[in-house]
Amino acid sequence: MWTLVFLCLLQWLQLGQGVSRWDVFSSKTLYEWAHDVKTPVFANEYNHVGVGNTLCKAIHVNMVVRHGARNPTLKNMKKIKALHEKIVKSRKPSAFPELDNWSYRYNIEREGELVNKGITEQNELGSRTGARFQHMFDTNGKYVKFVSSRKSRAKDSAKHFHGGLSDYIVNKIPTFDNEINNATMRFYDGCYNYENQVEDNITHFKQFHDFSKTPQFINIAKALKNRLGISFSLTDDDVYQIYEMCAYETYIFNDMTWCKLLTDDERKVLEYGQDLEKYYESSYGHPINSQMACPLVKDMFETMDNAMNSSWDYENLGDMTNTSYLAAKFQFGHSETLVPLMTALGLYKDDGPLLATNFNTMSGRKFRTSNIGPYSTNLAFVIYACNNMNSLETNKVEPGSQDFVVKLFVNEKEVTIPACDGWLCYYEKVKQKYEDYIKNCNIKEVCGAKPDDTDKSVDSKANILNFYDVFSKLSLLLPFILLNWSI
Repeated sequence: MWTLVFLCLLQWLQLGQGVSRWDVFSSKTLYEWAHDVKTPVFANEYNHVGVGNTLCKAIHVNMVVRHGARNPTLKNMKKIKALHEKIVKSRKPSAFPELDNWSYRYNIEREGELVNKGITEQNELGSRTGARFQHMFDTNGKYVKFVSSRKSRAKDSAKHFHGGLSDYIVNKIPTFDNEINNATMRFYDGCYNYENQVEDNITHFKQFHDFSKTPQFINIAKALKNRLGISFSLTDDDVYQIYEMCAYETYIFNDMTWCKLLTDDERKVLEYGQDLEKYYESSYGHPINSQMACPLVKDMFETMDNAMNSSWDYENLGDMTNTSYLAAKFQFGHSETLVPLMTALGLYKDDGPLLATNFNTMSGRKFRTSNIGPYSTNLAFVIYACNNMNSLETNKVEPGSQDFVVKLFVNEKEVTIPACDGWLCYYEKVKQKYEDYIKNCNIKEVCGAKPDDTDKSVDSKANILNFYDVFSKLSLLLPFILLNWSI
C-alpha cells in the first residue's frame, strides 16, 4: 500500500506541483484569483474623502467593467476538443492516466456566455460598490444608468451587477434597464486601420511569435510532450491551449486535470507570452490601440461634466429628470475595451516595451494582464464635491462655491492619477490631461475607411469588355490584314 502511495506521490511531483499561484492566467484569470474579495467592505468607505478640514462627498461614480468569467468561445471549444483527441490518439497508455477519466463537457450553445463564477463575480462587485457608496446611492440612487455591448456576456454582467447593487441599496435603485452601445463598448469592431495595422498584421506580433522560439518556451513544449507521452510536437497554440484549459476547467468544472501538466514557473512564462500578445494587440504596442478608445474616454468625461454643478445641493436634488445628471453610470464591455482605455489614460506603462528577450528583466512589470485585466476588471472615476476646501496645492482654505475633485480606482483600489501624479486631483486638471481624446475624437479619421473594391471590380469588368471589344474588331480586320500581307 505504501509503495502505491509513494508512486502516486512521485507521479504527482513529476507531472507538476499543483497550482499555488492562480493569478497567472492572463485574461482568463478569475477576479478572485488576482484580487482580494474576502475582506469585509465597510459601508461608505469610499463615499467621503478628507481634504484638510473639509469632508468631500461622492456625487458621481463612472465605472467601466469587463464581463465576468465566461465559457470558451466556439473557436476555443473546437480547439479544446481537437487537442484532446489528438493527444489521446498519440499518447502512451501509461502516460498521464488522468486523461482516461477526463471527458469533453462544453456546450456549444453556451459558447462565450457567463458561467456561475462570472455571475457571482458581477453580483458581488455590484454589492460591494453599493456598500462603498451607500450614502450617495441612498440619496440619489434613482439616477443610475447601465450600458453594455451587444454581447450576451456583457448584457448579463450588467444585469447581475445591478442585482447585487439593488439588493444592497434596497428600494433606491430603479429596475434594470440596459442600453446597448457598441460605439463605446466595442469601438474596435469594424475599425479598419486597427484590423489592418494590428489585428491582422502578423509582422506586428513579431515579439509574441519570437517568444515561442526562446529557451523558456521551448523547454515547456518539450516537457509537455514528455509528460503526455505523445509522439508529435505540440504547436505554440497547443501549449497556450493547455495553459488556458487549466483555468477553464478549474473555474467551470472544478477539475484540475489539465493543471497538473504545468508548474507554477511554467505558467508564469506562458503568462508573459500572453502579456506580449495583449501588449501589442491592445496596449502600448501600437498608437491606434489607445486612439480608438477616444469615444469611450469622451463619453466618460462628458458624463462627469454633466454630474457637476457648483450650485447644486446634492443632498436634496429633487427632480433631476430634465437634466443629464447621473449619480452613476456603469458600462460593461470586454478585455479589448478595458485595456485600450487604461492605455489611453496612461496607466500601467513600463519604462520600456515588452520584448521576447526580456522576460527575466520584466518580472516586476506593471503591465501584467492577470492583475490589471482579469475577468470583471473594473475602472472607475469618482467625483467628490467639496465646500470651502483646502487647496490641494497650497493647503489654504479656498472659500466660495463647491469645488470638485476626483479619484481613480482600478479593481476597487485607489491608483495614482497620471494627471497630477497623486491619488486626488482637481477634476479640471484631470480633464485637461485627456483633452485631446475629448475634444479631437474623430473615430472615422482614426479608423479610416476600408478600401472600396467596387470601383476596382467595375474597372476590371470594363477592361475585360474593352479587351473583347478590341479583339472582336481585330478579328473582323484579320482577313484583310492577311490578304495584304500575302500581296
